[in-house]
Amino acid sequence: MAAKYRKVDPRIWTDEKFVSLNPDGKMLTLWLLTCNRVNRCGIVQWSAGLASEETSIDFSTIDTVLDTVCQTLGWVSDRVSKTVFLRHWWRYNQPDNVSALKGALTDLHDLPQNSLSAYLRDACDDLKPELHTVYHTVLDRVSPQKQKQKQKQKQKQKQKQEAASADGTPAGLTELIQGWSDLGPDIVKKGNGALLPPSKASKDAWNRGQKDSELREVFGNIPAVLGAIKTAEFCHRESWFTLPWLFGKNKNGELNAVGLLNGRYEDLGGKHGKSNAVGPGQVHAGDHKQPGEF
Repeated sequence: MAAKYRKVDPRIWTDEKFVSLNPDGKMLTLWLLTCNRVNRCGIVQWSAGLASEETSIDFSTIDTVLDTVCQTLGWVSDRVSKTVFLRHWWRYNQPDNVSALKGALTDLHDLPQNSLSAYLRDACDDLKPELHTVYHTVLDRVSPQKQKQKQKQKQKQKQKQEAASADGTPAGLTELIQGWSDLGPDIVKKGNGALLPPSKASKDAWNRGQKDSELREVFGNIPAVLGAIKTAEFCHRESWFTLPWLFGKNKNGELNAVGLLNGRYEDLGGKHGKSNAVGPGQVHAGDHKQPGEF
């Protein structure tokens, strides 16, 4: 394991606030600044037991000492999430560049939900001006509101998966539909979406695909199919580009899904140069619009 180093300003010994602390308060202050539970953003995941063990401060008084330290130094303790924010951390631990700041801020994802958001925003003042925009952008992504939204989305997704499973929907088809729905209107034209539980058209297309060894292999790797769709600009926002279309063939008898993986539809200029995008054997959007698709 690589060694970790923490910066402590030697002037701390003459700081009037630090000097006013008793020996236990000074010891706990140094522990909070240097322990292995403080992350790169200056947030400590508090453990009274560990703090007591490593500082030799009596366990029965350790929380009281923490309160005194935070009140004296202006640090913030969130008892519910058991986190402590060492305000002005960035003043003494400046990131070298934007990449270093982004790397440090990833530590926020490992924290429980807490009430430190407003204090973290204020801490931006201790960073170099050129880092402010990146700092606030990342904080927006990990704010409690965003985390709650993500949890709700995950819960909805789980409910859809359970409903699809109860309906006998294959796991692969569920994954494909969820990925298709996440592609957005810039790729999938409005009206060509797919929902769970799947429509009869989607189920029939999947079942047909499972009878074809080549399609079984292709759809055995859903992430690869979705990745190919994102680069297939020839197909984007086309009325014929539907989920069942993936299981069809073009006029030359080539499987559409195979064509996607081979990059056949990546040429945007082909929208004016290629013809018969929907050839014999392919599925038109209107042919399979059933309840459960939009």
